[in-house]
Parts: sequence; C-alpha cells; structure tokens
Amino acid sequence: PGTLIPIISETEARKMNPDYFFVFPWHFKEFILKKEESIAGNDLSLLFPLPSIEII
Repeated sequence: PGTLIPIISETEARKMNPDYFFVFPWHFKEFILKKEESIAGNDLSLLFPLPSIEII
C-alpha cells in the first residue's frame, strides 16, 4: 500500500521477457518451480526472498 507499484498479470509480465521474477509467495516455491519446468525454452530466473534469498 502506498508504493504505487503496479500489479500486472503473469501473462502480461512474461510478454516483457524479464530476466527475473521476484516471487513474493515463497511458500509456494515447489509448486512454482514445477510449473516453470513445464514451460519450454524458459530462461527466466526466479528470486525467492524468504526464508533466505535464493535465485533459481
């Protein structure tokens, strides 16, 4: 609240061809990693901030 950071859909974000996704729901890490494995040609890195910073 109060940061004015826009919230966009995953689809919209992927169209921007990012190098990294900052993953706030770190407690869904295993689910998200399995989903990413199924996306062919995926060069995206995921940054999980908690419980400790991890880039995959």
